[in-house]
Amino acid sequence: MFAVLPALYAGAQDTSSWSIVDAAKPDVALAAMIDVAFLMTSDWDDSVAVVCKDGTLHGGLTAVTFRQLGQTAISRPVANKEPALYGGQVGQTIVLTNCKAGTAVTVYSLSGQKLLSQKAAEGKTEVAVGDLTDGVYLLKVGEVTIKFQKGRR
Repeated sequence: MFAVLPALYAGAQDTSSWSIVDAAKPDVALAAMIDVAFLMTSDWDDSVAVVCKDGTLHGGLTAVTFRQLGQTAISRPVANKEPALYGGQVGQTIVLTNCKAGTAVTVYSLSGQKLLSQKAAEGKTEVAVGDLTDGVYLLKVGEVTIKFQKGRR
């Protein structure tokens, strides 16, 4: 499911007219494709989160689809100053999809200490967080920052 996003995104001639949609609520557009930064999943959760370039996070989705919309169909949300919290708990791995290859991917403690750093790969990027202690962390991908909770089963 996740590998389809880059192909559809790259094939869309006018990305501002395409949206990503919750498959369970196909009448509700989550975001214009031009505003989507990446998709995020974890090894402990069967859901996906859509993370937008402004830091808006749409989580708890079990499937997403794509739809072409008219120019006025999507209103752009105003970003909250506080990074959004990814709703699923993370165990060993965070999987990012649709990141531009070479994009900086960094995990920070809430105090700002850099804990992990790597570059995004083409297509899918796995971030190994299994060695981190349980707690809340910041994940920065390019210019987008969100929070996630590392836990233990």
